Amino acid sequence: MVKIMKSNKLWYSLLAFILLTSNEEVIGESRSNLRHGENDVDSGGIERQTSLLSAFKDPRHVDFKDKIEARLNPFPLDLDNNPRPYKILSFGGSVTWGTKVTNRHEQTYPKMIGSPYFEHVDNFAIRATGANYPSLCLQSILQHHGNLREDESYDIILVEFALNESHGLPRLMHRLRDRYPDAVIVFVELWSLMEDAMEYGTERSVSDLGMDPSIDWVWRKKVRKGTDIEGLQNFVKEDIGGYVYRFPRPKKPSYVIEHGWVSSDNWRHMSEVGHAAVASDLTRFLSQIDMVEKVRYTPKRVGTWSNGDQCYNWFSGGVIPPPPEFFYEGASGLTNILSEEDGNDEKWLLSFESEGVFKFTSKFPESVPLGLGYMSCQDPPIYPLVEIIVNGADPIIINPNENDSLIAKTANVVIYRDIGRAQPGENTIIIKPMMEEGKGPFRVAGVYMCGGC
Repeated sequence: MVKIMKSNKLWYSLLAFILLTSNEEVIGESRSNLRHGENDVDSGGIERQTSLLSAFKDPRHVDFKDKIEARLNPFPLDLDNNPRPYKILSFGGSVTWGTKVTNRHEQTYPKMIGSPYFEHVDNFAIRATGANYPSLCLQSILQHHGNLREDESYDIILVEFALNESHGLPRLMHRLRDRYPDAVIVFVELWSLMEDAMEYGTERSVSDLGMDPSIDWVWRKKVRKGTDIEGLQNFVKEDIGGYVYRFPRPKKPSYVIEHGWVSSDNWRHMSEVGHAAVASDLTRFLSQIDMVEKVRYTPKRVGTWSNGDQCYNWFSGGVIPPPPEFFYEGASGLTNILSEEDGNDEKWLLSFESEGVFKFTSKFPESVPLGLGYMSCQDPPIYPLVEIIVNGADPIIINPNENDSLIAKTANVVIYRDIGRAQPGENTIIIKPMMEEGKGPFRVAGVYMCGGC
């Protein structure tokens, strides 16, 4: 079993070498779409080169850097001819965000691919969230939350929503391609030990039997409920001009458990060891000749936001603009639902047990799609039905207990639903929970307007 030496800054370099040299023995699925071969990993000198970052230009240019500097990277696309630190953007759910890793600012697979130049990797993954949110709020996420320059561009864009709801994926991909016409866009398909493992002979799940490493676990055939993954993959390749990467599964789930790709108390999320496995194999995939040429030698233009977006999202940061920009009434208060579990963690929500209202002003000169983000759980059905009225229009009914998330039915996830259209000027959303005994409040994560959708 690989042991992680957290006090040693070289641990992930050594780990990468182990994974790369043993990869061919443990991967049981077809890898015909990947480029094979060992990476020449330099296990020494992985110290971050922050003092050198100012000398590197952004992806709109193609300037080369010293080869010795490139050899400091444990996950290089090409050690001998690495032009510069690649600028990487990533979106996804809680795995890509880094749940269960020790240091998610350096030990998630997007950061590992770009290491040691972590500042060149922007990971905008969000836990318990599908593709709809970034598809509606791409400009707001990158400009307001990311504090990026208006002319910022990227070499590689990683999008991982195979585990969470992916309904907004086509819209997100189109917006990404409009903004970054020359970037290499990769749809990343990961797997979950919690969801994909079953007991041999009985086909009972981990949820039924618990996280018991002594059970004879085997992989179940992948069936993606409610989501046409194959159709999404074809869309990415044919309509977006992107690529599809599938993280191969080892021959048996026992390898994942024994080698620490997941932690003993959480089989849904990958540990830093699992992230290193993804990083090393994804690097192989990115090393295909046509992608290397696009990443290395193609200047990366900056496109358009179209009509942009205007989003109020307090789920991750707990910040709501004061009136008159944004007004709410009837909620029990803005609450961090993770405060009791981890004082350093945050999931902020407004809770409604009776009628409430949102009021805000749209900056757009014409009507635009309007979305609402709220908490959802399939089993048990803990949230009430809700009546939503937008600007006096006919009411719509939302059932927060329905979602197409591919993680456990018992998981609480944020769902983003189109609820109508925002008009120029002031808009009003009325929320009427249909409270029942045993049901909790209706929990809202944000309000979103998308002029570029």
